Amino acid sequence: MQPARLHACPSPAGFEQLCRLDPQFKPYGEVLLSRSALSVNRDHMTAADNAKLDATLHDFLGLLTNQFLTPPAFQVLEFMIRKYK
Repeated sequence: MQPARLHACPSPAGFEQLCRLDPQFKPYGEVLLSRSALSVNRDHMTAADNAKLDATLHDFLGLLTNQFLTPPAFQVLEFMIRKYK
C-alpha cells in the first residue's frame, strides 16, 4: 500500500477482515479507523484527550496481538503507526 493512499483510506478492508476474525474489534473502528479519525491531530489535542486516545490505542493493540501475523492486522497496524505516531 502506498503511503499517500494509506492516509486517504485507512484500510477499511483490513479492518473489516479483523472484525470477521474477532468481533471485539468493531467498537474501535469509529474511534481509530474511521474517516473522522483522519482529522485527528494529536498536537492539537488536550493532555486529557491524548491520554484517552493512548488508552484506546493500548487496548486496541493488546487485542491486535492475537491476530498480529495476519495480513489484515498488518494493514491496520501500518495505518495506525503512520497516523498516531
